[in-house]
Amino acid sequence: IRAAHGEMLATGMEESKAKALVTYLAMAFSRFVVAFNKFTRWESAVQRTMAAIGDRQAIKMVYDFSEINCLAETQGCLPFALDRELFCIAELANVRQPSTVTRGDAGRLPYILWRFTYRESSVEAGDVYVFSYPQGIEIDGPSGLAGPSPSLVEKEKSKFRVRDFQERGDSDRLGIGADAPAPLVDVIHRMLWLLDNRPADLQDFLRKAQPNQDALRLATQALCAPVFARSEAQEKATEELAALSKLNANWRPVVEGAAFAQGVEGEATGQAELALGTS
Repeated sequence: IRAAHGEMLATGMEESKAKALVTYLAMAFSRFVVAFNKFTRWESAVQRTMAAIGDRQAIKMVYDFSEINCLAETQGCLPFALDRELFCIAELANVRQPSTVTRGDAGRLPYILWRFTYRESSVEAGDVYVFSYPQGIEIDGPSGLAGPSPSLVEKEKSKFRVRDFQERGDSDRLGIGADAPAPLVDVIHRMLWLLDNRPADLQDFLRKAQPNQDALRLATQALCAPVFARSEAQEKATEELAALSKLNANWRPVVEGAAFAQGVEGEATGQAELALGTS
């Protein structure tokens, strides 16, 4: 790829275009390497190589590995990797609004990763520990995700499962941090519960929680992404997914309207305005 970059520049290609092309090639090669290494395994049921990382966030121990023709037109090979990266780039090119990248820590948004990986299922403890350890997420213990109520994760014998907004949202302290901002998933669960049960209390909750409005919307949009909706294609959408879709569709009047109302109240009372859009 580096040699190709040099040849592109030598033939007179614009530097920005050459940089874009080698970035695309590097992304495709990265995808290809995941399926072309000594940690892959052969899946006899579907007659194909399973990538080293794919069905869980870990590299499994294997006693043997499969080796494929890297130029074949099948999953895991280089042409497939190029096609997949091209598809992703084409989809992103259709986005008509600027994107915002917000830095966070894995302990704050494990809910999105869990939903993406395991959906609504209960998961064996061993798999949960493998999932959590690389991300620095604590499951057990007083400060873990399965800690005191309203905990994000519930342990049932040898399995764990994540709890939804109906199971957690009725707690008055959910989403309101003491010394630091509360995790975004706590804010989202409390908002969804209030919208369903006590919508008149939502403005007061947002005033107390003071979430980062941009990060909050990104998290709700991520939980409504097509990859989550497709998991429900053969079944009725979960109540949480339906509630999230409703919240996103009404974001301006529900969340931005609440922020505006606080500003109006501040002007009327002489109190300083609370900026929900700041950290």
